Amino acid sequence: MRLFFYVFAILGLSYSIHLKGQDTITLLGGNVIVAKVTSVDSINVNYSIQKKKGLKDKFVASEMVFDIKYENGSVDTLYYKSEELDHYLTPDEMYLFILGEQDAKADYHPKMTAVLGVVVGAGLGYLLRDGFYVAGVPLVYTIGAGVSKIDIKNINQRSTTILSHPAYQEGYIKVARSKKAFNALAGSLIGTVIGVGIGKSLDQ
Repeated sequence: MRLFFYVFAILGLSYSIHLKGQDTITLLGGNVIVAKVTSVDSINVNYSIQKKKGLKDKFVASEMVFDIKYENGSVDTLYYKSEELDHYLTPDEMYLFILGEQDAKADYHPKMTAVLGVVVGAGLGYLLRDGFYVAGVPLVYTIGAGVSKIDIKNINQRSTTILSHPAYQEGYIKVARSKKAFNALAGSLIGTVIGVGIGKSLDQ
């Protein structure tokens, strides 16, 4: 029992030391990479990440990185406003844009879009099963869902200042529309196949 305690303590200590030595790379798409940054230049951010078989060296293009938060507390912001790079937001605005992306990725789950897609797809698939237009049912439903209103879910209790900022809303809506369109396509495609299948079986 005592041996088990010592082994557990050593593993826990080594794990905490490993975590403490990690840096955080925030990408413009909202994703975060937790790793050890080894070098940074105008082209790439090189880092080492822990895998099952040991450390693996990887890199990401510097123009895709917003900032790097080092384990010592310092922050290196790589993003800057540039028409050449299509970076039309200021660093402060991009921070809010990324915050919107991250909130939408974590909190926006358009399940009803998929459910309604199955229902609509099944109904139209059944009615249009013998026509050429049945193939366009998922596309039309997806387009309709993609342009519909997006309600921002304030699960993280963001301030009114953040929620009302155009950059935050733009980032949130960008991710939310993508997720909604995917659910719409998947749901309506499944529904259409079901509707056509039911219709064909009844026609026999």
